[in-house]
Amino acid sequence: MSAKDYLMQVRIKHKEIEEQEEYIQRLKDSLDVKGIRYDKEPMSGTPDPHLREHLFVKLIDEEDKLTLMYKDYLLLKVDIIDKIHSLSNERHRKVLYGVYIDFMNLKDLKLGYSYDYVRELHVHALDAYSKKFPHDTL
Repeated sequence: MSAKDYLMQVRIKHKEIEEQEEYIQRLKDSLDVKGIRYDKEPMSGTPDPHLREHLFVKLIDEEDKLTLMYKDYLLLKVDIIDKIHSLSNERHRKVLYGVYIDFMNLKDLKLGYSYDYVRELHVHALDAYSKKFPHDTL
């Protein structure tokens, strides 16, 4: 795994949390159904009389899963932030923090340098990270 792949885990976990939150919201929305018109819906088999209870159980399970996802995300994020802060070059720290912690695009980083220089700086920052933390990039 490259340094970039390792650092991208923060963004990946963040996206997974957002997707889980959306899923939980859809489950909650399905519990707020005001009524079902059975005269408009064809019936095949018997409806589940405990559907609402099953949805509540599923909702609780998914919220528990989200809690664990938050915990994993925060532990990873704090670990990576600590490692980025331990780099000696301030510009490397700013680039890595901006891209992998604040989820900014290289073009959006306000460092006062040209985009081409920021791209080059990003490559050097990843190289410095992988040299300092080779076990993260195995």
